[in-house]
Amino acid sequence: MAEVRPVFHPEIGQFFTGLRESKGWTQRQAEDIAERKKLTALTRQVLWRLEKGKVKNIDPKVLRALAELYQMSYVELVGRWTTHRYGVDIARARDLTRHEGDQGSALPKGGSDVSASAAQARIQQLEQQLLDRDLFIAKTQEIAMRLYRLYTVAEENRGARTGESGGRRARGKTG
Repeated sequence: MAEVRPVFHPEIGQFFTGLRESKGWTQRQAEDIAERKKLTALTRQVLWRLEKGKVKNIDPKVLRALAELYQMSYVELVGRWTTHRYGVDIARARDLTRHEGDQGSALPKGGSDVSASAAQARIQQLEQQLLDRDLFIAKTQEIAMRLYRLYTVAEENRGARTGESGGRRARGKTG
């Protein structure tokens, strides 16, 4: 039986499926609309993997394209994504961009002391950290592969030398 790859975040898949279904779209319709809007980050495969929850970390470009596709602000989408992914309170995440006096604020005073520009700067900072982490992981994997190749070559060389010297010893003991 073939090994089944684990579903990383089924709740995220449900979240993106819910966004699409709230528009009354099939996956094919969402793909067609993304294509018409020239949202190149949203391919059929990307949309399918998102809705199946088979993505560990979503590329910020994909999140921006999804926000445009579903006609919502990037900050709101990231806030909702963060809530599902990391368990951050969605009401608090939304309050990052609220201004004092806004209705529906979860903060006791009815607004946030964090400006929209500060929230956007924080999002960009987190995106950069994500990109830096992905680069670090890629470099680490490359180093690991190089070390593995060196180890393999060393083992082959050691095996070749052991075979030669073992043969000499055997001849030396009998002769």
